[in-house]
Amino acid sequence: MMFGCNNIISTKRLTLSSSKETYSASTTLSGLPCYIEHINPELAAMFDGANAFYTYKCFVDGTPDIVISDKVIDQASNEYIVFGVQKYSNNVDVDNHTEILMHKPYTA
Repeated sequence: MMFGCNNIISTKRLTLSSSKETYSASTTLSGLPCYIEHINPELAAMFDGANAFYTYKCFVDGTPDIVISDKVIDQASNEYIVFGVQKYSNNVDVDNHTEILMHKPYTA
């Protein structure tokens, strides 16, 4: 792995079923080695603190099928929501990889 590995993740895809958005019961990807880092030590709050979250960046080798709104679950069962994906492929100066921006909801 290009960045080293400190975690293993799986993903679930957001789907529309009976006019309701839910995450699929089955995983889209599983057993994907990655490197996750906390990129913003401050807790971000929206809507007067009703929705609070931390921000993380995840690095994955290659260009797997990960899209905005996917749920990422790590080996410690932490859940993150993807809000940004940048795939780097066919590069001459760096290995093919994907950088994922994720929010992890704050729980007291």
